[in-house]
Amino acid sequence: MFNKKIFSARLDELRSSSNLSYAELGTAVGISKVSIHHLVKAINYPHCNTLLALADYFQVSIDYLVGRTDNPEVNLGRYSATELPKAVDKEVQQAMKQFKKEFVIQQRKSEEAMQKMAVAYAMEDSDAKIQFLNQIIELDPDVYNAYVTLGYVYWYHKNNFDAARMCFNEEFRRHPDNYQVLCDLAALALNEGSPDLALKYIEQAITIRPDIWDTLQTDPRFDSVRPS
Repeated sequence: MFNKKIFSARLDELRSSSNLSYAELGTAVGISKVSIHHLVKAINYPHCNTLLALADYFQVSIDYLVGRTDNPEVNLGRYSATELPKAVDKEVQQAMKQFKKEFVIQQRKSEEAMQKMAVAYAMEDSDAKIQFLNQIIELDPDVYNAYVTLGYVYWYHKNNFDAARMCFNEEFRRHPDNYQVLCDLAALALNEGSPDLALKYIEQAITIRPDIWDTLQTDPRFDSVRPS
């Protein structure tokens, strides 16, 4: 059985002990740094080929990576030269079968969550909307815009800036390429009287998406600091 929590923890431990950044490890096994981030944070499951590449790179067994044993050593001694490829293929097929099963389940949850988001957008009662959005997030924490929408409700309807900030930060943790949520964090910081912090968020957003500056020029949330 694939233990997602153990896999993520062991992958991050192996990465850290090897002094590798997300980008460096991603390059070594042929995936992006964002994909490594999602694996380390237990957001996504690894593709079968990625699992094999990670095991080979760190010289540990697949069983160790996925939490089926606490022994990291690769034990090949019980297989002959002709048996080994078959044993590896069987292991890969079992892992892929389990992955496909879990992927289908998650895909159904994601589709249901997306359908419910359409309902959430139209809800007017803020308390009911918060409750409904939390149900959606429980169903699929990675569903598009759920945390951002929840953050807006806390910000604009509840004046709960701390809760809004937590939602925006969680969105960015799950989607580190989301430059738009950095703009939301900047606007929130500005609203709270922290222009220096707002500027840091804007600089970070521009690093991810340089042309976002044109959008910021017309965003009314930044009118107070825009030269007249």
